[in-house]
Amino acid sequence: MQSGYFQVTVKHSGKVLEIRDGSLKDHAPVQQNEANGKENQLFTVVKETGRNFRIIARSSGYAFDVSGGDKSMGNNVPVIVYPASGASNQTFKLRKQRQTPPLGNCDEIRFSAG
Repeated sequence: MQSGYFQVTVKHSGKVLEIRDGSLKDHAPVQQNEANGKENQLFTVVKETGRNFRIIARSSGYAFDVSGGDKSMGNNVPVIVYPASGASNQTFKLRKQRQTPPLGNCDEIRFSAG
């Protein structure tokens, strides 16, 4: 994987992930929005162990965090940003997905329980 900052595009909507309202505070929610090129839509991916990665917001330096910790594995659990702690609710797996044209290839982010 290349280094640098990336926009994360959501497969089903075509929108990108962003930190709501450009917040620099912890617990700020991650949401979808139209791409606008602002810093709150840029993220870097940091390799952890195995196939696990941490996703860090460029604007705040905080990590994606599945709200509620390790036990929050149901649907509709919010993703927020929070200082990196090494907890498994801040660890994600990236998998290459094949799509039919015109989408080409895209990355999918999935929560990893550890």
